Amino acid sequence: MRILRAQGHFGILDGREIRFSDGLDVRYLPNEGGKTTLCDFIRVMLYGLNTAKRDSRQALSDKTRYRPADGQPMSGILEIEYQGRRIVLSRQTGKGGPMQEFSARYADTGEECLTLTSKTCGETLTGVGEEAFRASAMVDGLNQAVSASELSDRILALSTTGDSAMQYAQAVRRLDKWRSQLKGGVHGRLAQTDAELEQIQEKIRHLDKLEEEIRRRTDRIPEAQRWVEHKEEAYRAVQTKQFVQMAGKRERAQQREQDAKEAAERLRSQLPDLRRIKAMESALEAFDAAHPGQYGTYEPEDKPRRPSLWIMVIAVLCAAAAVFLMGTSAVLSGVLAGVGILIFLFGWRGRAAEQETVPDEPDETREQLLRAAEDLGMTEIDIHEIRNRTAELVQLRERYLEAREYQQQMSEEYLDLLEQEGSLGLQQLMETAEVELEDARDALAELQQEIAVCRGRCAEIGDPEILRQRQRELKEQHGNILWNLDAIALAKQSLVRVNAELTARMSPEINRLAQQYLQILTNRKYTALQLYTNFEAVCRAENSAVELDRLRLSSGTRDQVYLALRLAACTVLLDQGNETVPLILDDPFLTYDEERAACAMQLLRHLARERQIILLTCRRLPA
Repeated sequence: MRILRAQGHFGILDGREIRFSDGLDVRYLPNEGGKTTLCDFIRVMLYGLNTAKRDSRQALSDKTRYRPADGQPMSGILEIEYQGRRIVLSRQTGKGGPMQEFSARYADTGEECLTLTSKTCGETLTGVGEEAFRASAMVDGLNQAVSASELSDRILALSTTGDSAMQYAQAVRRLDKWRSQLKGGVHGRLAQTDAELEQIQEKIRHLDKLEEEIRRRTDRIPEAQRWVEHKEEAYRAVQTKQFVQMAGKRERAQQREQDAKEAAERLRSQLPDLRRIKAMESALEAFDAAHPGQYGTYEPEDKPRRPSLWIMVIAVLCAAAAVFLMGTSAVLSGVLAGVGILIFLFGWRGRAAEQETVPDEPDETREQLLRAAEDLGMTEIDIHEIRNRTAELVQLRERYLEAREYQQQMSEEYLDLLEQEGSLGLQQLMETAEVELEDARDALAELQQEIAVCRGRCAEIGDPEILRQRQRELKEQHGNILWNLDAIALAKQSLVRVNAELTARMSPEINRLAQQYLQILTNRKYTALQLYTNFEAVCRAENSAVELDRLRLSSGTRDQVYLALRLAACTVLLDQGNETVPLILDDPFLTYDEERAACAMQLLRHLARERQIILLTCRRLPA
């Protein structure tokens, strides 16, 4: 394959056409003149632009870094020669993003080249993936020297898949990382799985114990329930015996209570509102206080009517005189006795007459008395009749209150009788039966409480089915981890074996070419180069038996050794039959002096006889 021309709007590339010649094409560009941009433009035209890649703190993505400086949409055209025909590759900005619209057409006919697509173009033309192309055919002077292990990785990758992501060392490190993740002390998946499995198993064992306790206590529940039923029957038997013994007494006491209650209700039905009776008594007392001696004083009907004080005094004097004169004059004594009796009767009738005399003038106490009488249904009656009826009501009220008190007494007697439990022996039996019944119920409740506690603890631990399912998953996971560890060990052994076989197969040819290239690069100062199976290179000067590894070489000599090995690896690994892959070198001789630069140019001219070499540099190199 040869690169014929390039033209694009890509970074500082402003759309001008750049044509390349066969063999060694040296391009002199100053610093910041677009050397690296041109290298990456060729790579993007071959392999495409990864628009999914995002910017990071360490590096910008290609779509950001190479945004066109002239403001045009990112685009490019690359004309190449492949298998004897010229092909024009085009990548334009479209709906899919920058450089996402691809076309490949033959330059002579304009026909579409169906073997090249946007994704497979670069790998079809070069035979390797993008990363392998960058690691082999593109040499950057700023990142030229690499370790033997990295060189081993690249050579092995190129010799196997052409993809540096599948490098041997990376694969081994990845296997070691996987092994560390699976079995890496307390933080490894195996240890974590074992720890979680032990926790689950401990929970399951605890659940099994609790379930066994629940079963054991549940089996005791029927016996405890039968014992409670037995004690309830015994208690009811004693209770029935006591009831039969006390039935007669209770019936009599209940009958007395009922009779007292009915008598009190009969009396109460004959009474008006007790508050109205109380209001009538208060009105009579107020009326008597306002009219003392005019209408008599209010006294209940059940009390005897007394004459006034002066009548009693006269009557007593007459009686005393009659008694005193009884011995001297029986006639005079009888007369005085009769006069005393007449005076007493006269005084009594006079008091009654005074009481019947009602003043015509109205007053407040009288109005209050009449209103109270009207509330009790006493209408069109005089004061004396009001007094008499009020006295009757008061007497009826007293009888009612006495009946109520008697009813209360009968109720208390009935309640006392209900509280009694017969004879002392029957009472003892009742107490014993009740205690035994409570003990049986407590034992049953304690069993039920223990079962509830165990079930609560089971609920706190978790669902046993979920735990057992998790246990099965962890055991399966444990087995998978062990299987993966065995697979990793087997894969690592296979990788080591394959690496050794590939190294043994590729090393001789690479070692031969690298030794030839190193002789040219060092002007035969180092004539021998030995590449060991681990791709660790040592040099030996002419007429010297001392082998110098990279630690004993100067930085310039190390760069020469690396360049020799890399050019040898590209020659052995990248070329496909008659098709060669161009080499693109971006300032590879930054650390070279004039002598080393002249030797390097000599080597490049030698290699340019068989392949195209594009050399981009900022310094004038010897012809």
